[in-house]
Amino acid sequence: MLSWSVGPAYISHVAGVTLDSLNKLTIKLYIQLSMLVLIIVLLLFAVPTGNVIYIAAAVVAMEWVRLGSMTIKLTRILRMPFREVVLITLCIAIIAISTSLMIWSVSELIGSNFTSMIKLGAEILAGATGLLLGFLITRYVAVRLPAVRFLADRAPIFAKFFPKFA
Repeated sequence: MLSWSVGPAYISHVAGVTLDSLNKLTIKLYIQLSMLVLIIVLLLFAVPTGNVIYIAAAVVAMEWVRLGSMTIKLTRILRMPFREVVLITLCIAIIAISTSLMIWSVSELIGSNFTSMIKLGAEILAGATGLLLGFLITRYVAVRLPAVRFLADRAPIFAKFFPKFA
C-alpha cells in the first residue's frame, strides 16, 4: 500500500527543491502546512480504527494530494506545457503501478508460509525489482521530455540509459 506514495513523495521533494531555487518559499510553506493539516485530519479518522491499511491509505492520499498541489503550482510558475505534465504524471503512475504489482505478487505468492522477516525481505526485493521494471518502461516515455533530451545531448553516459530519440 505505501509503495503508492513513493513516486509522489519523490516528485514532490524535487518540486520543493525547485520552489526553493526559485525563491518561492511562501508557496512551498503553504503547501507543506496544508499537507500537515490534511495528514492530521486523515489520521484522526484512520488511527482509531486500529487498521494499518487505513493509516497507510491516509499517507498515500496525502502524498498524492501534495503531488497534485505541487504540480499545479509549478505548472503555473514554470509555464509548463500540458503535454509535459501528462508525460511526467504517466512516468510516476507507471513506476507506482509496477512497484505495487511486484510487491503484491510476491506477497500473494509467499502468503503466510514464511516468517515475517523473510516476507519483508522478499517484498523489499520485489519493490526494487518493480522500480527497475518501471524505469525500463518509463524511459520510453521520459525520452520525449525536453529536459531529458537536453541532458542526453550533453551527457553521453546519461543518454545510454534511454532509447534513441523518436
